[in-house]
Amino acid sequence: MATIITHNPENSNDQKIVNISKLSTMQKIVGGYIEIIYLKDNYILIVNEEGRLRNLPINNYASFLAQRDILGDVIYCKSKELN
Repeated sequence: MATIITHNPENSNDQKIVNISKLSTMQKIVGGYIEIIYLKDNYILIVNEEGRLRNLPINNYASFLAQRDILGDVIYCKSKELN
């Protein structure tokens, strides 16, 4: 099951997502066009590919997972969930 990791540390209630197989669902969650960032152990982050252009706020937890700056809300899941 995929998880939304919000950029706002005040919002500790990460929401669960049942079905992320639709592109429109993923775009709605991240707020635009998506980019997939591959992590260890077959996990991925689905992020807004225009995060820098849109001046989205940094997502500290997602940045920690990716070991680079990640901006905005993201979806965290196993890569097989996109199949």
